Amino acid sequence: MNQYIIYALLAIILVAIVYIKFKIGGTSKTWKLEITTKLNQLAQSENSQNPLEWKSLLMEIDKVLDYAFKKKGIRGQTLGERLKNAKDYYKPGEYQKIWNAHKARNILAHEINSRISISEMKEHYLVLKKSIKTII
Repeated sequence: MNQYIIYALLAIILVAIVYIKFKIGGTSKTWKLEITTKLNQLAQSENSQNPLEWKSLLMEIDKVLDYAFKKKGIRGQTLGERLKNAKDYYKPGEYQKIWNAHKARNILAHEINSRISISEMKEHYLVLKKSIKTII
């Protein structure tokens, strides 16, 4: 009788493992597709010469990076904390560029007289875009 209980418990555990693996795998594909879709939407404005549009693009791509980190399971309460915990995903030079891009976004978001050229915003945007593609 005890053997049947053990077999039943093993069967339940196996079913639970398969269910969890299936559920996590499906979710992984969903968030990656969601991010890819968002990146494609943002890409439609990449040829803009409007500084306000580039400011918006940089802010949005920064949010997408934060979302990707969360979905990847990178810990932290803020994007800055998650970025510190994501250091191993990037080469040192790339990692510093990501930080610089995030800092530029923060300047645009928090400083009333911020002045960043379109070319700088575009450069930061492309760095963040590449960093997202590395994560997904």
